[in-house]
Amino acid sequence: MNAIAEFLKTFPDDRVAALLFHARDGKLNYESCCCLIGSLNAPHPLQEKYGDDDYHAVRLRESSPLAAAAEQEFRMLSHCNKGRRELVIPMIEAEINRRMSVCRHATRDEAMVCPLYRPEKAEQVDGYHGPNHFEAEHVN
Repeated sequence: MNAIAEFLKTFPDDRVAALLFHARDGKLNYESCCCLIGSLNAPHPLQEKYGDDDYHAVRLRESSPLAAAAEQEFRMLSHCNKGRRELVIPMIEAEINRRMSVCRHATRDEAMVCPLYRPEKAEQVDGYHGPNHFEAEHVN
């Protein structure tokens, strides 16, 4: 499961948080433009099924061997989406925890650039309000 873990490291903080909530909401599916790889560059709010602009995941798969390997690994996790989600959620949480750990051990100035880490709320991803929270933002 190295490709998924390595691919998650390429996500900006807001996108890894959005992916976690997307998965927890039961909407992360292999057969979606907002699958594991498509959620990185979706130009719309994360969704359960294919949307109007569903080629963003295809473009990423074709341009990135790591994305293609992560997609294949995600597909092979289980025979169903529920099983895939159950196995990938701990991987996403581990990536968030890795980032928070880096921030906890950073100097005060370095910690200012760690948006997932809030010392007063170290157990939460602060400031995220569900899968449509970033609908105004677009990642190219």
